[in-house]
Amino acid sequence: MKLFTTLILSVFVCISAFGQNEGKTNNSILRSGPGDTLTVSIESKYIGSETQVELDVRVQGFDSLAVFEGTIQWDTLGLTFNEVKNFGVDNLGAENFGRPVNTKDLLTFTWTEASNAGISVDDSTVIFTIVFDTNGDVDTEAAVIFADKPLDVSAADNKLSDVFVKEENGVVSFISPLTTAAEVTDLLCSGDEDGKIALTPSGASGNYSILWNNGEETATIENLSAGSYSFTITDVDTDLTFSETIELVSPDSILISFSDESMESDTFATITTTVSGGIPPYQYVWSNGDTTESLVGIANGTYDLTITDANNCEATATVEVDHQMSSSTTSLKLENWSVFPNPTSGMITVRFENGSFDSASKWRVIDALGKVVSEGQLQKNASRLDINLSGNVPGLYYVNLGDTTAPVLLK
Repeated sequence: MKLFTTLILSVFVCISAFGQNEGKTNNSILRSGPGDTLTVSIESKYIGSETQVELDVRVQGFDSLAVFEGTIQWDTLGLTFNEVKNFGVDNLGAENFGRPVNTKDLLTFTWTEASNAGISVDDSTVIFTIVFDTNGDVDTEAAVIFADKPLDVSAADNKLSDVFVKEENGVVSFISPLTTAAEVTDLLCSGDEDGKIALTPSGASGNYSILWNNGEETATIENLSAGSYSFTITDVDTDLTFSETIELVSPDSILISFSDESMESDTFATITTTVSGGIPPYQYVWSNGDTTESLVGIANGTYDLTITDANNCEATATVEVDHQMSSSTTSLKLENWSVFPNPTSGMITVRFENGSFDSASKWRVIDALGKVVSEGQLQKNASRLDINLSGNVPGLYYVNLGDTTAPVLLK
């Protein structure tokens, strides 16, 4: 037994002289056998746009070992060897690794504990890290495995008893970057809570977790008010993350204002409407049935307006009309006047009998909705007035002179 021990140690000294230079290799001195179990695992990783990947080699059951050797092989279509680093066992360094002649996919390693006392390391210790340059295509994999040639993975304890070695191979998966599409539904009306954001993550490994700044953990969040919503998508298998903030917007409130455009000399009032906010165009519905932006030629009273915007959002407002004519306004004083023909097909004549007034007065023709369709000034001392209603839709109209009105039917 002593002779065997001396022989083994002599070989170890020879092996440890080999370095990491291309073309050198190590000769196997051990083969796995029954006994305690040493588990050696090569890390698996997902990578996206990285140009290098580092794979840790970890051990479990590395107890009082004096010898450890083996071969690692990889897929050259995706990986190119760069270096070995991060040594986690005493007496293990770059000089313990070799590259077999005329190979691009093999790396051998041999380690010995010269005093034959044996070395132990904690479970999950990284004993070395292999660095590869990456050139793999997206959605492909490159295996990194323990090979049995030229050196099978072997180990012996401080009594030079073979230790059973369990090998766990690794793989590098080339993945597309982690990203997401987002379907955003903004609010239709001011103050609503009907916003929605739907995420569709893609890339990486496909195993995602999502966390929103409002605590939600689903890809789709609904019933949202206006505001900022931040999220982080984490690929569980790779720890890659993607973060972004989405702003949900809401239209401004619909605001309605009125202005009185009536002249002091006008018998009827004119109200102009100004609308802002919401989403144009707007629809106007007045309580008197009118659907115009402004009311023209209306009597005093209360008028309600409902505005509906392009998103079908509504706002209402009320205007009180109390139009007072100036006391200096000249009014037409008539004991009798008539309109003919009535009904008419277009042209009407207003005839005055015993009419007298100090100055010219305004005349108007108003439709059934209170809209002025024709107007003008009545000349002083006029005995008749001709008005052409052609071009207006058939219906009931009113001829207004001063403070008197007569109905006219247009056929």
